[in-house]
Amino acid sequence: MSTIIDPFGAAVSLWEQRGFAGWTHDLGAPRTPSAPRHSGPDPTAAREFYVALGLNDVEAGFIHGNEPAWNAQINVLPSTRLRFPVWWPADGSPAG
Repeated sequence: MSTIIDPFGAAVSLWEQRGFAGWTHDLGAPRTPSAPRHSGPDPTAAREFYVALGLNDVEAGFIHGNEPAWNAQINVLPSTRLRFPVWWPADGSPAG
């Protein structure tokens, strides 16, 4: 496994696929990740870069952001109220 910085400033990890083939949960289930999302200064160029590398851009999102990063989009119930931004500290506990 190797972690590099993409041309837009976001860290991305590369590895050789073995037994893990991706998420196995229902992608619409509440409180579960549904897709990776790249944020950065040029979402169009980032999408083109990753598509050229073989990423299926239908399953990934690309948005404008000041701090380049890959994040997981999380499904929430319609009645869920979130404060933005939502941050999770390194210890895994919700920010308070």
